[in-house]
Amino acid sequence: MNSKSFDARGAPKNHAPCPPFMRTFAIGDIHGCQTALQVLDEQLNFGTDDVIVTLGDYVDRGPDTCGVIDHLLGLSKRATLVPLRGNHES
Repeated sequence: MNSKSFDARGAPKNHAPCPPFMRTFAIGDIHGCQTALQVLDEQLNFGTDDVIVTLGDYVDRGPDTCGVIDHLLGLSKRATLVPLRGNHES
């Protein structure tokens, strides 16, 4: 298959009817790095059909813990977010 077989989100073009295309992502150890999370979101263009599993460690060490939490809250309104608690969240 070539890249022309897929749309901008990576879903197959001209494919037989099937349930909506869903992508699943796992993101771990964000550690307050809001800028990196934002870039990842922009590059992957998370949307309503996506499932994003965050593997904890949202806070601690990074420069923008509040920004990470705010971003994840916003993300939960436009995708399915499955937040797991890490060892830095108690």
